[in-house]
Amino acid sequence: MVKIRIEDRLSSGERICVSLEGDILDERKLVQIVELLRILSGRELSSAMMEEPSNTAKVSLKEIIWDAIVERFGEGRWFTSKELRSVLVKEYGVQAKLSTVSTYLHRLFTSGYLERGGSRALRRYRLNLSKIRATA
Repeated sequence: MVKIRIEDRLSSGERICVSLEGDILDERKLVQIVELLRILSGRELSSAMMEEPSNTAKVSLKEIIWDAIVERFGEGRWFTSKELRSVLVKEYGVQAKLSTVSTYLHRLFTSGYLERGGSRALRRYRLNLSKIRATA
């Protein structure tokens, strides 16, 4: 069983504690809860505010980026790093720098999970559907 506990203290002194337990936890729900805490507190959450009890699956930025790519561009549509960053901010509540997003895209490309096209200034990516099907 997976257990995740997130705590925060508002500037007014109020303490917020959210616990999630289950066999399978939806990453999107976790990101939404963290975003809610950001809104309530009016600031960014530090990693120290997220407790991770034993047997907890940690959601990494790479996993969030991969989920966003599969969900939004999974049919093999070309996209740019700016488009992906926009999805991360609007739909996942993740404030990642464009350079960070580009780094993860490059890693996924070199691993064979993405195809890359265009010049350096007009770089585009899409899922490498043949690799995805081969590993599925």
